[in-house]
Amino acid sequence: MQPPPIELHRSGSGAALVVLRGEHDLYGSPGLRRRLDALIDEGLSVAVDLREATFLDSATIGVLLAAHREAGRRGQRFVLVLGESTGWPLRTILEVTGLIDVFSI
Repeated sequence: MQPPPIELHRSGSGAALVVLRGEHDLYGSPGLRRRLDALIDEGLSVAVDLREATFLDSATIGVLLAAHREAGRRGQRFVLVLGESTGWPLRTILEVTGLIDVFSI
């Protein structure tokens, strides 16, 4: 089984957009961690687009939280992109855990 693809778009202004679609769980979290760590190591601001993500497990949320903390420690921006189309389970998980107030949305 393949983990869902992670799309990466870079801008010339020192920023990267990481797009997650579908379900993301423990199986794919190491790849996401490597991708986010590399972008942060490059000194880029990172936005993670979750508008088409339908599920994130605790391992994936942990990866996002660790990247958010590391970017903040280095003075870099790390934001999550949610929209009207973001599924209710994902938004509810972030709200119930209080992470909606931790992340820059």
